[in-house]
Amino acid sequence: HFAADARNQLMDHLQSNGIGCAPYFPSIHLQPYHRDRLGHNPGDFPVCEDVSSRTLALPFYPDLPADHVERVASSIAEHLPALPRLE
Repeated sequence: HFAADARNQLMDHLQSNGIGCAPYFPSIHLQPYHRDRLGHNPGDFPVCEDVSSRTLALPFYPDLPADHVERVASSIAEHLPALPRLE
């Protein structure tokens, strides 16, 4: 498993190479609708929150050219060894 800050380091690497990416949405139970109506709070579902904190959105759409897919994949593979991991 990667450390929590690995996602942000990978995003910085991708963005510095012109590859768009962003944190994926927060855990569903922390979305305003669920928080307001169901009273969920941070810590209610720690596994979900942990996974959410390590997830990112990469470029994808049906007509994404194969060379763009290769560029994204190569950039990720190039940087993975440098990312902090959990002990």
